Amino acid sequence: MEFTALIRRWFGRLRFKSKVIAIFLPLLILSLLILGALSSHLFSRSLIERTTRNVADESQLILSRTDYILRSAETAANIMVTNINRLYESYPAVQAVPLEQFRFANLMQSRLSIDLSIFREVDAAVFVGKDGTVYSSYTSGGEEEAKGIAASGMLITVREAGSYGNSHWFGMEKRNYLTSDPDSPVLTLGKMVINIDTGEPLGTLFLIVREEQLSAFLQSSDPAASKAYYFVDEHRRVVAAADKSSLLQPLEPSMAARIGDRERADRAASFSYKDDGNLVTVSRFGPMDWELINVVSLKLLTADVQQNVRLTALVGALCLIFSLFGQASCPGWLPVRWRG
Repeated sequence: MEFTALIRRWFGRLRFKSKVIAIFLPLLILSLLILGALSSHLFSRSLIERTTRNVADESQLILSRTDYILRSAETAANIMVTNINRLYESYPAVQAVPLEQFRFANLMQSRLSIDLSIFREVDAAVFVGKDGTVYSSYTSGGEEEAKGIAASGMLITVREAGSYGNSHWFGMEKRNYLTSDPDSPVLTLGKMVINIDTGEPLGTLFLIVREEQLSAFLQSSDPAASKAYYFVDEHRRVVAAADKSSLLQPLEPSMAARIGDRERADRAASFSYKDDGNLVTVSRFGPMDWELINVVSLKLLTADVQQNVRLTALVGALCLIFSLFGQASCPGWLPVRWRG
């Protein structure tokens, strides 16, 4: 009560001009604060919406490029099947003469390498004859590689794909066979090769696509924005990413559960949500049953907006201080009894 009475006595001693300032100055400050908070919210929301649209556009470009790589590999497999048939037509008794076997192996390796020179998206090709002989476009590990292929069950998987004309994609993995670089994760396409005239199986063709072919397009087009793109498979493993330390690692459990819940509730091709200070955008990639995930830090995204708000508040505070000093130097600011 004493404090209220003191305020009333102080206010009563002020001149009319000072009373107006005392009343409207807090209202002005409050209005500026509300305006700053509202403008910050509106600018942040607009920035997030624009970023969401940009991410959706970038995601579609990445998905289109990835689909092109996979279709190129399938086209390469079809062409190689035809060329392998022609080689067998030229050497019908290849298994009978050792010298002819050696020559056939050289021709097969040359044929595979020439075809790969047309399809730059494919890193390597391996043809496994029906007798288990391995022909590759690179220097293979010989018997050890043949044993690895046989033990993996990949030959059986391709044969059981349902039709000799079908191609089968194996998931991203690291291995020491069917690859020219054991340290690099690879995506593998398997396809049966049959004799076009008789329908008899000649063997199995494998095409290898390195992870780098896919992750090369996962870098953000805006280096200033902190964006992370990566592909995850149906098992929620990271199968392609710019950050190599996350490859073949499981997705964060909370994010995996959140994505699973959204997928069950929302059948759209893509969706976005906020999670733990990040803007997460998920786009489905049907051909491989993958998902392209983009993560953007909201703090970094709205850093410029927050900086502008702080700068505006600083300028407003300085102007307020200067105005108060100006009023204090004016005699009309002081109460009547305090004037000399």
